[in-house]
Amino acid sequence: MPLFYHDSYQQRMREILVFGCFFLSLQVTFASSDPTQDASYKAGMKLIRKAKPVEALPYFISLNDLYPEIPGIQYRLAYCYYHTSDQQYKSFDLFEKSKKNISKEANLNSDDLTSAPLDVYYYQGMLAAKLEQFELAKTNLASYLKVTKIIVEKGGPNLVSSKQRKVIENFINRMDDYKLFVKELHPYYVKRLDIINKAEISETDPVLFPRKDGKAITSVYDLSMSYRFDSEDTQKMSSLNAEGIDTDKILEGYTIVYHDANKDMLILKAPDSKGKYDLFYSEKSNERWSNPRRFNVCKRKSNETSGFISKDGKWLIFTSDRKHTLGGYDIWISALNTGRGNWQKPVNAGTRVNTEYNEISVYPSAEPSKFYLSSDNPKGVGGYDIYENNFYEGKIGHSNHLKYPVNSAGDDISFASTIGPYQVFASNRGAKDFDLYYVDTTTPVRMVQLVGNVPDEAVQKPTGAHTDVVIFEDLVNVIEKVKNSDLKTAVKTIEDMEANKAIEVVAGLELKQAIDIVQTIAPERRNEILDGMEVEKAVDIIDAMSLSTAVDVISSMSDIKSVKVIEEMETSKALDIVNQLDLSKAVNMLEGMEVEKAVDFMDDFTTTKAINMIDKMSAKNAAAIVNRFEENKATEIIEGVGVERAVEVLGGIDQEKATRIVDRFKAEMETGAASGETNSKVMAIIKTYFADQVKIKESVIFKTVYFDFNSSELLLLTRHELQLLVTFMSENKDIKIEVVGHTDNIGDWDVNLKVSHDRANEVFRFLRNNQIERERIIFYGKGPASPLASNETDEGRQQNRRVEVILLQ
Repeated sequence: MPLFYHDSYQQRMREILVFGCFFLSLQVTFASSDPTQDASYKAGMKLIRKAKPVEALPYFISLNDLYPEIPGIQYRLAYCYYHTSDQQYKSFDLFEKSKKNISKEANLNSDDLTSAPLDVYYYQGMLAAKLEQFELAKTNLASYLKVTKIIVEKGGPNLVSSKQRKVIENFINRMDDYKLFVKELHPYYVKRLDIINKAEISETDPVLFPRKDGKAITSVYDLSMSYRFDSEDTQKMSSLNAEGIDTDKILEGYTIVYHDANKDMLILKAPDSKGKYDLFYSEKSNERWSNPRRFNVCKRKSNETSGFISKDGKWLIFTSDRKHTLGGYDIWISALNTGRGNWQKPVNAGTRVNTEYNEISVYPSAEPSKFYLSSDNPKGVGGYDIYENNFYEGKIGHSNHLKYPVNSAGDDISFASTIGPYQVFASNRGAKDFDLYYVDTTTPVRMVQLVGNVPDEAVQKPTGAHTDVVIFEDLVNVIEKVKNSDLKTAVKTIEDMEANKAIEVVAGLELKQAIDIVQTIAPERRNEILDGMEVEKAVDIIDAMSLSTAVDVISSMSDIKSVKVIEEMETSKALDIVNQLDLSKAVNMLEGMEVEKAVDFMDDFTTTKAINMIDKMSAKNAAAIVNRFEENKATEIIEGVGVERAVEVLGGIDQEKATRIVDRFKAEMETGAASGETNSKVMAIIKTYFADQVKIKESVIFKTVYFDFNSSELLLLTRHELQLLVTFMSENKDIKIEVVGHTDNIGDWDVNLKVSHDRANEVFRFLRNNQIERERIIFYGKGPASPLASNETDEGRQQNRRVEVILLQ
């Protein structure tokens, strides 16, 4: 099976020739009788065996000149061209020539030059699809599957796994879909930028510039732009009214990736001595560009090929094939180190945007929080497709696929930012080289829908230029067919359909039949259909399901869709479903709801489950929900969650409510009723929640110690409670305290004053004996001067005989 390997389009010939030219200059000018003994062959094969076909390309170009009729050389050269992306078209005819002699024994890594491997069918088929030669693509891919199957049947090796065979079969089935326009189109026309494009030359990497004269851009001819093109195996930059950007000698050898008009900065890329691309920046001063400076995030052993700085200047978003990528190239994010003025260690943008394939060509949008990228993941309509994504405060969202014809059956890359009513990008749709195209937002597309049987000659192939006709499959007939089928046949029909069509068909059925079909089909297809269906119809179907099936369906849905469905469902069924969901899914859903609705669900949960959910939520959402609970439940929740979350929630709810809850905890601690875990939590809460009050030296009573009449002796229980204070002060070295002794009013004033001092001194001695520093403790007595309660009763006098421990700072 061929390698599913796809070099980035940035891997151009120039980066390879840096390596290849020296070695090729040593090559003899005559061909030896055995090509496998040629130095170029050995060097090229070594690179191929290391999965570096682009780097092997110069060697096989030379070998093909010397040995123009050898199938094995032709195949290997075609294989190398195929993986260059922007020069793939050169491999098409070479694959055809190498097919003169095909053998199952031949393979890419062997020295057999008499035959081409069977993989030639696969590669030429995939390339034909990109060039929109769909019948040729289907023929080649079908031949590949047929021959490899025959080999297995005759006892030979299995060259294609069942999973890979399924992927190719699905791809063949999609060929017919490419012949029709899809139902939803991009709302504006896409046109070739004919004022730039040259025949048989690849134009890529467009960069747009605002007009210096301040005039509005009213036509495509007003665009100021710079772009890269290939000419005779070299790369150059050219401009259209770009005011000499690319002719500045300082920038020679660099490719402009992005122009930041706000900062008057260029982002550039250039290869190093080993052919690896790095990113640079150049700033304009006194009408001159500064010497390009390399971004400090670039690595010697990796390629950094496109990037931009966010409009707030805080983030660098770039593409790289460095270690720990999810695929070949990934999107990475680096935050600005404002102190040092450089960029911090980059972080992979994660699975929301990066896949096991390649993500390349990042360009910012005119909107501050959006940007564009290209990816060759197989969910697109062609090779590389263009996606839109959101970026906010260092986080990237899920990618949204741009509709046809922005994306085509070929490679669509480098979607430059909007200038006026135009967006420019590069594509090799239906052609053998990249050209520049633009989205013209000045004229909306006029669409005419033709429904019914459409003759073959009326079918429009997606060649990149809009027509005014949209042709799509007539679903009415399909729906009628399913309506009139028995359940088994209907289920088979739905399961064999492409997912989007299946959703529309089921949505068009009567409710009872839709329920029967959805409950019978495979769970994966069932979940796909319900996730893509309109909420109202999905709710009707899910309401009729068993609880366990409904839970499985909701679990598989996207969070946004599942929230909408649950909010529309009958309350008791919705509560039952949410109560049985996986904790993380339930948390995601509740966080997506309005607070009042989330509180309704939480009220139905057990206290343990509610605690677990609050602990998993974001601090902001957790506080908003707890704030709506009645006080007893809020207290239970805060008592049950972790210390850090308890502090966060208390800091985010109503202050009076928070103070009452903290007072409850303090009362439990003072009476000895609280557990050790609660005591630790209360200390953390007091330290954090009352931080502002402590800093301004307002008294916060941490502990009150009570004494018998006319006594300063610490009771055993009191000693245990004061041990908590020792722990707290040991863990919080910046805290100082006042220890203030008090008495009731029975007896002589002076005697009472001494007794209050002695009580404070006892606490002081206890703390010193437990290694609390002297300078952190102030202690004194106030006698009966500050009673807490009336001295007319025994109970009141007991409350007044006390020592208060007060936090100072």
